[in-house]
Amino acid sequence: MIQAYTYFFPLLLKIVAEYKSIALSEAIKKQEQYSEEDLRQMTSSRYPLLSHRIAWAKTYLKKAGLISQAAKKAPVQITQNGYLLASQKDNAYHNLLIPDNNNLTHEEILIDTYRTLKSATYNDLLEQFRLMNPYNFEKIILDFLVQMGYGKAIGTPYTNDEGIDGIINKDPLGLEKIYIQVKRYLANNKIGRPALHAFIGSIHNKNSKGLFITTSDFTADAVEYAKLTNLVIINGEQLADLMFDYDFGVQTKSTIYIKQLDEDFFAED
Repeated sequence: MIQAYTYFFPLLLKIVAEYKSIALSEAIKKQEQYSEEDLRQMTSSRYPLLSHRIAWAKTYLKKAGLISQAAKKAPVQITQNGYLLASQKDNAYHNLLIPDNNNLTHEEILIDTYRTLKSATYNDLLEQFRLMNPYNFEKIILDFLVQMGYGKAIGTPYTNDEGIDGIINKDPLGLEKIYIQVKRYLANNKIGRPALHAFIGSIHNKNSKGLFITTSDFTADAVEYAKLTNLVIINGEQLADLMFDYDFGVQTKSTIYIKQLDEDFFAED
């Protein structure tokens, strides 16, 4: 029998703590000794049930900051907090990781679960971007803006670009332009006001709008400064949210339709 995903919390932490790099599904198969019938079990979307349960456990462990993973195919690593929790009793996992859904309706639980999955996808997107080389990241951003409907994109030379990573022509003749700068930064490396000021300086004489995108975030001072200019800023969470909504770099894994009784259909005249 394949256990509930909560069962794998302590097991995953112990495996990750012991091995620097290991395929988690294979390690658990060996340790738990599942039958062939168990391993053939599938979810309703035809995904192996064991892998599905392990993936859920990883999602909660990552969300709690107990493990980290640079990208989906990268090795899973345990954090300092993960080491501390691994030495405690199993009920400590439940108290930390499992939300209290006793007061929620089934619909609210479903919505909360969807938000958890969405947040995990956001993190996966941003982690993937941070692993890319800057040039490819710039190209992806330009392609995304085109998909959003912002006209023709033009990349700039990788060197001596005067702080401009790309240009969007909003009309066929290029009479209206948007100048773009992108920064592929780690989450804790925030963009400050000086960086925005320098970008504004590079487009000051071009009489155009500016767009500054980062995979990290902006300082409070930078946010206030941007409000006083013709500069639009987009942080990592906003970027992931936009890509999620425009189906860029993501794909639909499954679709669930929630139906309820149509009372009007049965209403008596």
